[in-house]
Amino acid sequence: MITREVLDDILSKTDIVPVISNYINVIKRGNDYVAVCPFHNDKNPSMSISTSKQIYKCFACGAGGNAFTFVQNFEKIPYLEAVKKVASLINYSSTELNFNERKIDEATKIRYKALDDAKNFYHYILSTALGENGKKYFQERNISEEMIDYFSLGFSPSNGELTIKQLRGKNNDINVLDEVGISLHEKGIFTDRYHNRVIFPLTNEYGNTIGFSARKIDLSSEAKYVNTPSTILFNKSNVLYNYHNAKNESKREGYCYVVEGFMDVFSLYRSDIKACVALMGTAFTKYHAKMLKRLNVEIRLCLDGDEAGQHGMMKMCKILDEAQINYRIVDYNNDLRDPDEIFNQDGKDKLFQIANTLISKNDFIVKYLSKHYDLNSIDGKRNFVKELVQNVYFTDALEKEAFIKEISSLTRISSNTLKNAFTNNNKDEDVIIVKNDISKKHFSRISNIQRQLIHFMLNSREARIQIKRCDINPFIDEDYMMIANFIDEVRSETENFTLNDVINTIQLMNGDQKYIRIISDIESKKNNQEYDEETFLQMIEMLKRELKKKEAIELFNQKALELDEISRARLLDERKEVK
Repeated sequence: MITREVLDDILSKTDIVPVISNYINVIKRGNDYVAVCPFHNDKNPSMSISTSKQIYKCFACGAGGNAFTFVQNFEKIPYLEAVKKVASLINYSSTELNFNERKIDEATKIRYKALDDAKNFYHYILSTALGENGKKYFQERNISEEMIDYFSLGFSPSNGELTIKQLRGKNNDINVLDEVGISLHEKGIFTDRYHNRVIFPLTNEYGNTIGFSARKIDLSSEAKYVNTPSTILFNKSNVLYNYHNAKNESKREGYCYVVEGFMDVFSLYRSDIKACVALMGTAFTKYHAKMLKRLNVEIRLCLDGDEAGQHGMMKMCKILDEAQINYRIVDYNNDLRDPDEIFNQDGKDKLFQIANTLISKNDFIVKYLSKHYDLNSIDGKRNFVKELVQNVYFTDALEKEAFIKEISSLTRISSNTLKNAFTNNNKDEDVIIVKNDISKKHFSRISNIQRQLIHFMLNSREARIQIKRCDINPFIDEDYMMIANFIDEVRSETENFTLNDVINTIQLMNGDQKYIRIISDIESKKNNQEYDEETFLQMIEMLKRELKKKEAIELFNQKALELDEISRARLLDERKEVK
């Protein structure tokens, strides 16, 4: 793992302005620079670049950080890859920067070699007389030579012993061929598991071949697909077809489509959509979600338009929500076909049009559920709303209000009734008896106090000492509390640190860009106060009082929830005592 010392050394030798100007145009304004922000649809220069603090901050979308985070977010690459990119820009070298070189044990290398040799053999066979039937199959499916090369497609000859003979001739042990799922052993004869089938190589995220999916090309009663069995390298539930190619394409495009099968990937490819992965007939898993999250782009769900596909997307939504992934859903508008069928019947332009007709998760759920409930009956309406409450979430009050109006119009249920249903039962909101009725002005004041304390901690040794002396953690909001913990983590190693040291620590320990945006925003403000002990202690006392008030309200609510309706009503009359 790369050390903080190396990170600090790279940044100490890096000027953020040339780094950013390597990607976008920057304009000098006074002592600093501005630029049109690349992280949102910016029309005017909303991004400020500070030469003194070596940070950037967009005052429109909130993006912020140092040279590392800019490259990371612009190129949509992991943090440590961004570090290596910045290092290369300034010609910085260190043995610690060789972290991309994965250490693979010899046994695994041998397995990869066997699978790679098989992939190359299958691909070669397509260009020979032995692969004539396979080539014909791909031609009939409108898969071009260019696509055959891009996806490394192949054909296993009907004589399964030929594959084994060829692979053993390349110094692959028969036990290894068996271990990786290529060979079958029947009656003393070793043969190719995939014989007389077209071959779809399966790779991991690094591009290593880990298995195969083989499709029959005749009318025999055999299974349509034969997949590599579970091996030390291959678990079908942990694989997304075409992920290795798609991760590079998604960086350029800013999105990645998820479809059901190989042919859907090929059809989108032919419709000029190359950032696409397929589930290969398996259920979407949390592991798949982790893979998609690493792409750091918008995910676009494009499962088939039939009931099975739409139901599958309903299930996917829950997993994607849990993983906090940004996604939208392709709106088929009642078209029951899959992408491959749309392409073959209506052409690339039609498929491209449908694939780019995208709706939000909430809109999709409304469309899906409205087909499954009779909205002219009371029971149908009740069950429809019940499912909405369980599955729909809102980012803000405006979105919620607009949604409720839409559902009210659709069901003819009053907005007030719907509002109560979503307020009392939506997972986004707690059912509380007493709300902390802090005005926006008050909230802003409390938030500003916490932000000012963070500024003190970043810039004053005395402030950090005073915080440590506090009998309780004075921060009310979890975000500021976490940032304070990160600062303390850096302080535990050295008292002399910079803002960039804290940003690097956040990246190494947590990686949540939210915290980096917050501290970049705090340090970009012109009205930050200089530390003085009296002001500092006054702020601490104000936050302590706020914490006591918060605790009183929480205790009140807990007590209220334990009472019956009549007793609860009486207790509510005492609200003023806790406000």
